[in-house]
Amino acid sequence: ARADPRRFLGWHWAFPALAVSFSEIIPAPQTAPDVVAWTVRVARRLGKAATLVDEGSRPGFALNRIWYAMMDEARAIVGEGATTEDAIDRLYETSQRWPKGPFRVDREDADVLGADPWPELTVATLDARVSAAEFRPPELGLDG
Repeated sequence: ARADPRRFLGWHWAFPALAVSFSEIIPAPQTAPDVVAWTVRVARRLGKAATLVDEGSRPGFALNRIWYAMMDEARAIVGEGATTEDAIDRLYETSQRWPKGPFRVDREDADVLGADPWPELTVATLDARVSAAEFRPPELGLDG
């Protein structure tokens, strides 16, 4: 990639890779279109949904950024005493048909997911979200 940056891109497979068809392909600004097209073809041949994502200058894959935001809110709800981790897991397992709720994934699969980089990834992703100028709660339009 350093010798020819046109041949560089990121390719993130969702966990567990053998069971989940989602993958995101993240071309760099200099990635050649034929490299992107080749990667999409390979992804589809492997049974992966090839979702193109422009990450820009933010760290963290799109799927992980969504996961962190969802987990932030889930932890806040538990922290407020509104419900329990087990109840949130059941909610996702029954209403969203997830095989495991988010807290079960964190508890049971962190070692498989590679728990050792999680603290650094969490801090980097949070720093990017908090320092981003556009990171504001959405307007609810309740004032009038």
